[in-house]
Amino acid sequence: MEMKRQISKIGIGGIASIGVIILLMLWFGNVYLNQKRKLHAELRDLFIEAMLDEKKQQKDIQIQKGSYDPQRSPNDISGEEKHAWCDQIYLTMHDPNRHLLDSLFQAILQKKNIEVKTAIRYIGSGKVINSSTDSLFYKNATLLNPVVYRIDENEEKNITLQAYVDVPIRIVLERIGWFWVISFVILILLAGGYGIYFNKLKGYIEKIIKSLNESEALVVQLKTELNELQAKKLETERISKQQSELIERKQCELTQLQASKQEMEQVSQQQAGVIDEKQAELTELQTKLQNVEQISKQQSESIERKQCELTQLRASKQEMEQVSKQQAGVIDKKQAELIELQAKLQDIERINKQQLEMIEKKEAELLVSQNKIKSLFPKQKIDWIILPCGVLFDEKHGVVRIENGKTIRLKNNPLKLFGYFIKAEDYKLMFEDICTDVLERPIKNGLSDSDREIISTTVGRLRKSLKPFPCIEIKSHRKVGYQMVFSNYQNDTTLAGKSD
Repeated sequence: MEMKRQISKIGIGGIASIGVIILLMLWFGNVYLNQKRKLHAELRDLFIEAMLDEKKQQKDIQIQKGSYDPQRSPNDISGEEKHAWCDQIYLTMHDPNRHLLDSLFQAILQKKNIEVKTAIRYIGSGKVINSSTDSLFYKNATLLNPVVYRIDENEEKNITLQAYVDVPIRIVLERIGWFWVISFVILILLAGGYGIYFNKLKGYIEKIIKSLNESEALVVQLKTELNELQAKKLETERISKQQSELIERKQCELTQLQASKQEMEQVSQQQAGVIDEKQAELTELQTKLQNVEQISKQQSESIERKQCELTQLRASKQEMEQVSKQQAGVIDKKQAELIELQAKLQDIERINKQQLEMIEKKEAELLVSQNKIKSLFPKQKIDWIILPCGVLFDEKHGVVRIENGKTIRLKNNPLKLFGYFIKAEDYKLMFEDICTDVLERPIKNGLSDSDREIISTTVGRLRKSLKPFPCIEIKSHRKVGYQMVFSNYQNDTTLAGKSD
């Protein structure tokens, strides 16, 4: 009990110290905010004084003392406010960034020994003008109550002058008075020391409370274990009661089983004979199974098919005999047709052989006729270009000839393409060369699909013309061009010569 009293005293003392600190902080905060509001009001008055000084320094602004009749005005705005609105328009025209107003405001503050940073913002005619280029200052500084000038009821025409001030905490504290500040700090320190003292006592008391809590936890644990033991005891009694009931039921079931055992023995004697027979059959089947497993899978399938066929043949022997007679007739007919087809094949082979002999004979006659025709004309001198593998080329007449005398005649684009191939280095031509030189097609922004198609067609026609000469081949290089290749030819240069 005594310990609890001490704990309560310490708790009350800690709460009291915390309450005193909170009250002191609230009091000081209220004093600080009141003093800051007074300073802001004083700064706004000084800002209005700076605006009046700015008007006085502008000699061009004439103060009109004429009478103003409010009854003739379309609104309730005073004439003085309207004159002030016009003055601000004039001042902004001569000082767009309002640096003069900011300088006058700073000068008045220095006279009053108030060291604060200031900036002016002018809002009017749809424009916002800042006297300072530091945008971060406008976010952090305090905005004083703005000064608004009206010319009519349209708020968009209003002119608003806003003064921003950054008041250091030091200035507010100076206005409160250092005596009060120091007194407040001393009170805070005293309250803090009192709180630290009670905090130490609290730690000591917490240790004692912790030990008490551990003792209480141990008591609770013992109570829990006791409750568990009681629950287990009740569970054991319930289980023993269930087991006794179960034993009684099992005894009844045992009596019924003994009665049915005798019946089962009689049935088992009858089934024993059946089981012996089934075991003998099972032994026989196992023996057959072992013999069947020694036979391969293919033979077992064949035997099964043959057995099925044999059973079917025995059942339909007479029908099969009739079918076999019909099949024999069909086989004889097919054999006769096969013999006839073989005879026709021999005739076709003989005819092909005769046609080949006739073609060779016609070719020989054609060669003789060509020689005769050549003998009718006067012999002309031919300039042959000698190419690899005994290939000769007459560029003038478009004739290509090999050593065995076989010749072909090229015309038009194939002739022109062949001539460019044999003149090119390594007999290689680019797609662009074929398009511009051979086909004489202009190229704009690369080859088009139609250009590539015409090039492929021209090369295909030349390949078809050179088909009788297997020693000449035109190979394509992907995305590059084509190259003429002569069989058994490697890196030779074109040799030029003349013969009759």
